[in-house]
Amino acid sequence: MIISGCELYEFDARLSRPVPGTNVTTRRGVYVRLIGNDGSDAYGEIAPLPGFSVETLDDATRQARQLAGQISDLPLRADLLEKAAPDSKYYSPSVICGFELALWKLQKFSARAGMEHGDNTADWWLPVRRSRIDICALLSGSPQEVVDQALRRVRQGYKSFKLKVGKIEPEQDVSLIRHVSEIIGPQSRLRLDANRAWNNDQAEYIFRFTSDIDLEFVEEPLRNPKGYHRLAAAVSVSVALDESTNEVLCDAASSNDITANDVLRNARSAENFPWLRALILKPMIRGGLRKSMSLAHDACRLGIEPVISSSFETRTGLEGLLLFAGSLPGNGLAAGLDTLHYFRYESEIEHRPFLHVETVENRPPPTTVSLNRIL
Repeated sequence: MIISGCELYEFDARLSRPVPGTNVTTRRGVYVRLIGNDGSDAYGEIAPLPGFSVETLDDATRQARQLAGQISDLPLRADLLEKAAPDSKYYSPSVICGFELALWKLQKFSARAGMEHGDNTADWWLPVRRSRIDICALLSGSPQEVVDQALRRVRQGYKSFKLKVGKIEPEQDVSLIRHVSEIIGPQSRLRLDANRAWNNDQAEYIFRFTSDIDLEFVEEPLRNPKGYHRLAAAVSVSVALDESTNEVLCDAASSNDITANDVLRNARSAENFPWLRALILKPMIRGGLRKSMSLAHDACRLGIEPVISSSFETRTGLEGLLLFAGSLPGNGLAAGLDTLHYFRYESEIEHRPFLHVETVENRPPPTTVSLNRIL
């Protein structure tokens, strides 16, 4: 298949409440529509998340216009972006992610794509490793809102839960963690996300007074990324890293140019970070699907689980992440993709505790999202 055209659409999608930890009440971005010479098409999503992404939407839009003009008349292959723009590694993470989402979906949904697994085109045209993707329910807000959400999600059949913590006093957090654990029951899995809210003493307190609860892991507990070895020496911990991955893993590196991929790829074991249970992969912030897949493979080799997570993408981006989750290595920990209920429109994905990859359809953006074609 040849890419015969590329269209860009600005979008605004209003949220029913702010993204946790931010004042973001509207997700703004750019949809990428790639068109094949057989008439097939697919959409990707470019949506930097304010407060987390390094690039602004204006930067991403400018780069998207530039890249869109370079990919027409090229064959569909995994390294298309490198062929179109040899300097593509200098493009912003959300731009690479948006174009790769469109390429990924175009290949997945086109019966005439003609891609063969195992060729030398790249490492992310991968067959589905698992057809069922379990979804981790996201619990956030005031303690009463969290309790109400947990009760509702239990009724809906969820078996995995992520509780946002760190906004109240540690003693109150411990009480809330215990309450949620009782609500979801011993057959469900509970993970925490502190968003780097605690100092070492606060984190140690939380871990000590929840030690009888089988927490799957705690995501980004420490404000100071240099404190994990001290914390692990004091209490038993299972940590997941997200935004501080490079900062933590590369802390002891002698070169400023080294990345988390380099550290994991060169490590013989995880003995330097035995407390590390999982890496949270957000392709919109991490820099796309291929980079996320590479990090996932490097982590799995050391027994560290990759967990796909959204950056509050709209349905268009989230469906691409669901497809991608089915190709990740590892044991298939529940995906952090329970975010569509933050948007002011309904989706059949919204309240399902698990999804089958083959049920994800190739659809245009939702009609409730405001669109403006810019290319």
